[in-house]
Amino acid sequence: MPRPMTTAAAYPYQPVKERGTLRSFLLALVMHLLLGIVLYYGVHWQSSTPVAPKRSSGKKFPPPRHRPRHRLRP
Repeated sequence: MPRPMTTAAAYPYQPVKERGTLRSFLLALVMHLLLGIVLYYGVHWQSSTPVAPKRSSGKKFPPPRHRPRHRLRP
């Protein structure tokens, strides 16, 4: 009676199981999470509308301190 074939005999050229696949996957997952966090805070820290400075009095700007001596000719 013939022996039944084992998996190794049926497929003699199977690739070798690599070491560290789970560790590589977890490291890639952690790095992608960190990238997402950095991008999230990088976009949202500027999301508030900037406030323009307001003048407290209704006065006009003061006159310049000095006049230019020479006018530029075109």
